[in-house]
Amino acid sequence: MNRQYIKTGNIDEIISTMSEDNTIAKEILCNCMQEFASTWKYIEWLIVLDDMNIRGNQIQIAYENYATGDIKMLIKGIENRDPNIVDLINSAYVFEERACLSGAERPGKVILTDHNNEIWLIDTSWQVKYRFGDETEILVSDSKGSCKISSIKYLNDYFILIDNFVMHIWEFANVMETKKYHYVPALPRKINIYQSILYHPPKTKRELKRHQRSLQVN
Repeated sequence: MNRQYIKTGNIDEIISTMSEDNTIAKEILCNCMQEFASTWKYIEWLIVLDDMNIRGNQIQIAYENYATGDIKMLIKGIENRDPNIVDLINSAYVFEERACLSGAERPGKVILTDHNNEIWLIDTSWQVKYRFGDETEILVSDSKGSCKISSIKYLNDYFILIDNFVMHIWEFANVMETKKYHYVPALPRKINIYQSILYHPPKTKRELKRHQRSLQVN
């Protein structure tokens, strides 16, 4: 099985992807959603679940064998990345996909590190186009010349909130390129523009400062 990377902000599609046609797993995920204060908090939890490479039948095993039918216990176990969940899943049945504590491999996935809650807008080849603070606005135009201003907020290294819609940064790039949209910063604030730089943010604050100094656009 070749599990694809989650790149949608539609919660129903995310649940469908994560349940892998297992109706019990889908029901479990829907029940879990009711325990979260917001959709984004729930998606954050799903991102952890996916990073542990737990989907479909594995979700059902985690719920039944680890949490013994307790939704809150399952949620807490995933939040804590409890190794007992991984052990139970991997020992309960021989799956083609193995559960792990973190770092599940996905086609095209680039491992990101903390970069002080900055928004990095990329293209579909993971080349950095713009970098902002934790929120900004962009002016988006189509081939006919119609324009609109969209607001963007940082959620985590992979996800942004654009016009109140949760979106993966690669998905955003794909939408822009597929629909042949063009976008530029809408706010008169100082930004950095990069060309031919892969999205591999520095791992430490010291490296980040050095990186910013070397690439700062005045």
